[in-house]
Amino acid sequence: MAFSESETKALSKLVRSTRNKLAYFSIHSYSQYILAPYACKSKKPENIKHLIEVAGKVKEAIYEESGNRYFVGTPPDVLCK
Repeated sequence: MAFSESETKALSKLVRSTRNKLAYFSIHSYSQYILAPYACKSKKPENIKHLIEVAGKVKEAIYEESGNRYFVGTPPDVLCK
């Protein structure tokens, strides 16, 4: 069932309550990926360039703070190479 776990419920509630969202990403610290929507190969959001730009800034901030290098893109672009 969707949103059945307490962490998922809390995150869903937070995202829905936030107005004027800039972007929503999936950040995978173990694999060092910042993934933008969508996970399908044939469709990308209309604002994909903006999403990748924002994710790039997050990537730079993470690197400046920790020295960790992250990969940015949609799941098909990053994971299917």
